[in-house]
Amino acid sequence: MVIPCTQCGGSVEVPPGTPFLTCGFCGSALYLDKSCVVFHYVVNPTINFEEAQGKLRRWMAGNDTVKDLDRLAVMGNQELTYFPMWRFVVAESDGDREFSQPACSTTIADLRSLPLSGGSLQFFSPNEFEGMPLREPDILFESACQWLSREGASRERIKETNLIHIPFYRFEYKFMNQPYQAVVDGTTGRVLASIFPAKAELPFIGVSILCALIFLILGLITPNIFIRLVVYIAAAIPLGLLCLAIVRKY
Repeated sequence: MVIPCTQCGGSVEVPPGTPFLTCGFCGSALYLDKSCVVFHYVVNPTINFEEAQGKLRRWMAGNDTVKDLDRLAVMGNQELTYFPMWRFVVAESDGDREFSQPACSTTIADLRSLPLSGGSLQFFSPNEFEGMPLREPDILFESACQWLSREGASRERIKETNLIHIPFYRFEYKFMNQPYQAVVDGTTGRVLASIFPAKAELPFIGVSILCALIFLILGLITPNIFIRLVVYIAAAIPLGLLCLAIVRKY
């Protein structure tokens, strides 16, 4: 099978079962989809494994996760993988607009917000990336175009389409014997995790309701503003200590 290069028009022979190609005339890296041929790029990571681990630990110690997750999490498998993304440049009335869509099935919902040009973008080279874990796309061009139309962009206005592999550091860990995973974007250092041990909301909601009820009752039973102020201050001390205890625990 022979296809034309999208850059120079030269004939590129397609070996059986090989979707990642290189034009022998201009050197362009290509990806062969069932319905099209597009440029194929790879983004080099800007952080190493050790830096990615540090960013993951800082995220675990942040405000969104359960207390002491960074200390109590039992780390498991860790790997660098290159994840495929579709990139579309669409002509609109106010100028070109860029869209991105995962080209592989994933449970991580925030991938579309990742910048696809944050690292060193280069043509895919089979020799340079030999043995590297590049995930092959399973969301093909036609399916990505259907998603694009739901975003309000017409397929007829697509000016450029690329397949870009971006580096992810994937970490598996356990907390309270439950398995979780998180990925660190190798270009921005951003931590992405759809499911993780989050802070329990019920204790904070409960203490908020309790404080509101206590101050409401005190306001109703105190005869004047001066006594009410003294009572409020007296009540605020134990309630403040209760809130502090809950924050430290959760």
